[in-house]
Amino acid sequence: MHLTNSDDLPVGSENSAAEATGQRCLPVPTDVKNEEQVIRLVQRTVDELGRIDILVNNAGGARLGPLSSLPTKAWDASFQLNVRSAYLCTREAGRHFVEQRGGAIVNVSSDGVSTGSGVVRTMRRPRPRCRCLLE
Repeated sequence: MHLTNSDDLPVGSENSAAEATGQRCLPVPTDVKNEEQVIRLVQRTVDELGRIDILVNNAGGARLGPLSSLPTKAWDASFQLNVRSAYLCTREAGRHFVEQRGGAIVNVSSDGVSTGSGVVRTMRRPRPRCRCLLE
């Protein structure tokens, strides 16, 4: 088992959950928007656990507000988190999947992508991007 911890959880808290199921846990705090950190994350996982069998792209978030008043910096931050992170993780893990002739990718998204709600509807989070990474 490998987990990349969010900043909200204390590093190491996932160990007890893994140990309860008899699994080994390798927490690697990673900013998935950062290419070098993602490369390090994937390589460390392969080095210490031997292979990667599944990638779960679950990082995401949205800046709320009308697009007309959304600062470019906020848009860039949202794009980095919602699109770039999935691209980087899929690319790096995918290299190992090809080499080992197998692996699975799960892309997690909010239903707000399809339905929108309130002010989010004016922005439509860019999470459907994952389809193009897998085709």
